[in-house]
Amino acid sequence: MAEKICTLLGLGKSVNEFITALVRPQIKVGREYVEKSQNKEQAEFAVEAISKTCYERLFRWLVERLNKTMDKSKGASFIGILDIAG
Repeated sequence: MAEKICTLLGLGKSVNEFITALVRPQIKVGREYVEKSQNKEQAEFAVEAISKTCYERLFRWLVERLNKTMDKSKGASFIGILDIAG
Protein backbone atom coordinates (compact mmCIF):
# COMPACT_ATOMS: atom_id res chain seq x y z
CA MET A 1 0.00 0.00 0.00
CA ALA A 2 2.84 2.40 0.84
CA GLU A 3 4.32 1.92 -2.64
CA LYS A 4 1.04 2.90 -4.27
CA ILE A 5 0.71 6.00 -2.06
CA CYS A 6 4.27 7.06 -2.88
CA THR A 7 3.60 6.59 -6.59
CA LEU A 8 0.40 8.67 -6.43
CA LEU A 9 2.20 11.41 -4.47
CA GLY A 10 5.08 11.39 -6.94
CA LEU A 11 7.65 10.32 -4.37
CA GLY A 12 9.19 7.75 -6.68
CA LYS A 13 11.15 5.01 -4.99
CA SER A 14 11.49 6.60 -1.55
CA VAL A 15 8.95 4.29 0.13
CA ASN A 16 11.24 3.49 3.04
CA GLU A 17 11.90 7.20 3.66
CA PHE A 18 8.15 7.88 3.60
CA ILE A 19 7.43 5.15 6.14
CA THR A 20 10.33 6.27 8.33
CA ALA A 21 9.06 9.85 8.24
CA LEU A 22 5.69 8.71 9.58
CA VAL A 23 7.03 6.35 12.25
CA ARG A 24 10.21 8.19 13.30
CA PRO A 25 9.96 11.84 12.17
CA GLN A 26 12.93 14.12 12.58
CA ILE A 27 12.67 17.28 14.66
CA LYS A 28 15.18 20.10 14.77
CA VAL A 29 16.85 20.61 18.14
CA GLY A 30 19.24 23.52 18.03
CA ARG A 31 21.26 23.04 14.87
CA GLU A 32 20.82 19.30 14.47
CA TYR A 33 17.99 16.90 13.72
CA VAL A 34 16.91 14.18 16.14
CA GLU A 35 14.61 11.26 15.39
CA LYS A 36 11.46 11.18 17.48
CA SER A 37 9.77 7.86 18.15
CA GLN A 38 6.01 7.73 17.70
CA ASN A 39 3.47 5.27 18.99
CA LYS A 40 0.75 3.73 16.85
CA GLU A 41 -1.80 6.47 17.53
CA GLN A 42 0.66 9.24 16.66
CA ALA A 43 1.62 7.52 13.39
CA GLU A 44 -2.06 7.06 12.52
CA PHE A 45 -2.66 10.75 13.23
CA ALA A 46 0.18 11.65 10.82
CA VAL A 47 -1.35 9.46 8.11
CA GLU A 48 -4.77 11.05 8.68
CA ALA A 49 -3.27 14.54 8.47
CA ILE A 50 -1.58 13.74 5.16
CA SER A 51 -4.80 12.22 3.83
CA LYS A 52 -6.88 15.25 4.79
CA THR A 53 -4.36 17.63 3.24
CA CYS A 54 -4.27 15.67 -0.02
CA TYR A 55 -8.08 15.57 -0.14
CA GLU A 56 -8.32 19.31 0.53
CA ARG A 57 -5.82 20.19 -2.19
CA LEU A 58 -7.41 17.84 -4.72
CA PHE A 59 -10.87 19.20 -3.93
CA ARG A 60 -9.69 22.82 -4.27
CA TRP A 61 -7.96 22.00 -7.57
CA LEU A 62 -11.13 20.32 -8.88
CA VAL A 63 -13.35 23.29 -8.00
CA GLU A 64 -10.89 25.74 -9.57
CA ARG A 65 -10.68 23.59 -12.70
CA LEU A 66 -14.47 23.41 -12.96
CA ASN A 67 -14.77 27.17 -12.48
CA LYS A 68 -12.21 27.82 -15.24
CA THR A 69 -14.01 25.44 -17.60
CA MET A 70 -17.40 26.99 -16.92
CA ASP A 71 -15.97 30.49 -17.26
CA LYS A 72 -15.07 29.68 -20.87
CA SER A 73 -18.57 28.47 -21.67
CA LYS A 74 -21.53 30.79 -22.13
CA GLY A 75 -24.33 30.98 -19.62
CA ALA A 76 -22.60 29.64 -16.55
CA SER A 77 -19.97 31.59 -14.72
CA PHE A 78 -19.42 29.93 -11.36
CA ILE A 79 -19.83 26.63 -9.56
CA GLY A 80 -19.90 26.47 -5.80
CA ILE A 81 -19.60 23.17 -4.00
CA LEU A 82 -20.13 22.78 -0.29
CA ASP A 83 -17.97 20.11 1.29
CA ILE A 84 -19.89 19.02 4.37
CA ALA A 85 -17.72 15.94 5.01
CA GLY A 86 -14.51 17.82 5.78
